[in-house]
Amino acid sequence: MFNESRNAGEMVNELLMVVIAAFFPLVFLLAIVGN
Repeated sequence: MFNESRNAGEMVNELLMVVIAAFFPLVFLLAIVGN
């Protein structure tokens, strides 16, 4: 039970990292285009 919960937490953490990694360049590009 604890193992599954910890695994889910790691999955969410990985997903967050991927979302940030994908979102950051987009924001950077928008900032460049905005200027």
